[in-house]
Amino acid sequence: MTPPKKPMAHATDPERLKLLVRLARAMALSEMLGSQQREREYLIAVVEDARDPMSSAKIAFENSRYWHGPGDEAVAEQWLAPALKGVGADDLGRFLAFAEGEAGQAYYRNFASPHYHQLQEWHGAFAKAVSDALPQAVASGTPAEADAMVAEARQLYGNGDAQGNGRARLLLQRAATIKPKDAGIKLLLGQIAMTMREGRQPEVGELRVPTDPKFFVEAETYLKEAIALDPALPLAYLVYGRARFLQDDNVGAARNFQLARQYPCDCPRLDLYEGDLMAAKEDWQGASAAYRIAFAHPASSDFTRRDAFTKLGSIAVQAKRPDEIRAIGDAYMQQHPDDAGIGEIYATHLMNVLRDYATALKIIDGVGDGYGYGWKQLRAYALSGLAQQGAGKQGKLAGKQAQMMQEAIALVGGPDLARIHCLGQSDAATIRSIAIYSDDPKETATHVLGCAIFTRNTDAAVAMIVLGADVNVMTKYAIEDMPLCHAVYTKDSVVFKALLDAKADPERKCRDGRDVRGMLESRRHEAGEFEDMLRMLGTGGAAPAGT
Repeated sequence: MTPPKKPMAHATDPERLKLLVRLARAMALSEMLGSQQREREYLIAVVEDARDPMSSAKIAFENSRYWHGPGDEAVAEQWLAPALKGVGADDLGRFLAFAEGEAGQAYYRNFASPHYHQLQEWHGAFAKAVSDALPQAVASGTPAEADAMVAEARQLYGNGDAQGNGRARLLLQRAATIKPKDAGIKLLLGQIAMTMREGRQPEVGELRVPTDPKFFVEAETYLKEAIALDPALPLAYLVYGRARFLQDDNVGAARNFQLARQYPCDCPRLDLYEGDLMAAKEDWQGASAAYRIAFAHPASSDFTRRDAFTKLGSIAVQAKRPDEIRAIGDAYMQQHPDDAGIGEIYATHLMNVLRDYATALKIIDGVGDGYGYGWKQLRAYALSGLAQQGAGKQGKLAGKQAQMMQEAIALVGGPDLARIHCLGQSDAATIRSIAIYSDDPKETATHVLGCAIFTRNTDAAVAMIVLGADVNVMTKYAIEDMPLCHAVYTKDSVVFKALLDAKADPERKCRDGRDVRGMLESRRHEAGEFEDMLRMLGTGGAAPAGT
């Protein structure tokens, strides 16, 4: 059923509407509608690409943000209210009890998986059928026309957007039919194929991510052709070496980087990629030197500079010299105080690693509000951390510190701010203060409890439990599950005991359908913590004998 265009809230009792919102949330209807919208957009893109090869609609779709659906409130108002108008309060209550219960949650979480995989197979068959049904144009022309195509393709590729890359690839493929022996065309096709390959690509600060060699076949084919046509192309060796590195072939990467060095090339990415190779081998000194060159190189792109700086910070931590990044960061920010990208990375390192919230706040305020919501998050992080540091050993906020904490919470809200500090591995006192100063301490404590358990911040988790976190609802971090189940996964008997003391129900099923006792029974021989937890279940949370 398609949701009506106009809200129906005026026809629904407010209390009934609250029940409908809970029902929408329990059934994950907003997420389902979001998935259906994505499926519709995908099929439109497939047809558009088959009809017009220059459109690159599928590339744009694959690089678009995930649409999360209209939201639980909108679903309740626009869809459930009119659809369930004739359902009485008793029947609605019974259905809601099922939907929110363990059986209902297990059903609604799991029923979509087979449907999703079936759709993926159908999408592939549909795309092939449409493509086969529509004839593709064959390019022809003069060398001058091919050169014009290449020039346009270079400009499109330089813009860096997905649609532009798709159009550039098509132009180059047409140009290659006119000039099949042009090494530059093959090289650019290889670069674009690397950019557009399937699978997740490393983000800023990542060395490499799990991948499939088949995703690199197109790029490597073009790059090999380019090298065969012109063995003196340093950029071809650089990109080919990168392809080998991303497939865990360190030997192949090193060989190609060495070949690239044999020819003149103003390529800061070569220093960056060699740094990655040395970091993968845990040669921290060599990697640091390479990253410094890439970071300082005047020809470095914004991405190369951010990636190199992020990795310099990671290496400083690995080498147990976390403060080493200061000289580089301070010097750069003095010359480029409005660089939001490096400013964000440096401020985050100062707060997460060095706990220097004061310097981080100066950098953030120096950059200005160019971050949007990200800027608010960073500023709130710095303000709240600085406020807690000013509280001294007692940990109690007063006066200026209390005002700073309130200002931080006003920027992003208590739950989000507590989660930011949880992800930054802040101490329990800071997270506790945020919860206390929030509009609803219990809501904030409940929101951040899963993160605290998952990140093994035991003190923070216990503090949230003491503040009244709801210990019998699914956590809201990473994998949703019951708090007791998360405590088992992390082998945290201290949190497990605190949860039992707070009346967490061990009979509630975990995400995989097992109960806590059954999970512990099956793993009791793996670790002593599981034996301790089993004894706690038998004693209502009391500490095991001998502790």
